[in-house]
Amino acid sequence: HTLVDAGGDLRAGARPPQASGWQLALGDAADAASTTTYVLADRAIASSGDRYQYLERGGIRYSHILDPRTGVGVTHHHQVTVVAPSGTLADAAASALSVLPLADARAWVLRQPDLEARIEHRSDGVLWTSPGFPLADSSEPIPSQP
Repeated sequence: HTLVDAGGDLRAGARPPQASGWQLALGDAADAASTTTYVLADRAIASSGDRYQYLERGGIRYSHILDPRTGVGVTHHHQVTVVAPSGTLADAAASALSVLPLADARAWVLRQPDLEARIEHRSDGVLWTSPGFPLADSSEPIPSQP
């Protein structure tokens, strides 16, 4: 029964005794005081975005995540959380989805069989979750993949 934190990215092992999984609170990008609790077991979770790491210049907020097409920090203010079988996949996907436009990010997630995501777009208040993302205050863990 383990929960490993690697710089904010988490890998949950088997659920703790007498629990349905590890309870994790995710902050709301639009409201820093608000959190939602999720339950996770036998999966990894990682978040990316410009909530804490950014630069403001000329009235524009640039993320620390660079768009490889331009070499400039992204400016569309996504906060992305990904649940995947491994920490490596969750972390890489969360960063990549932070660069993509929202419609492209959604389409890519829906094509991935072992990946779920929550994408929050602060600029317009849009919150999108893929169909298998763990429900808020869920009493069941995300099923482990064989």
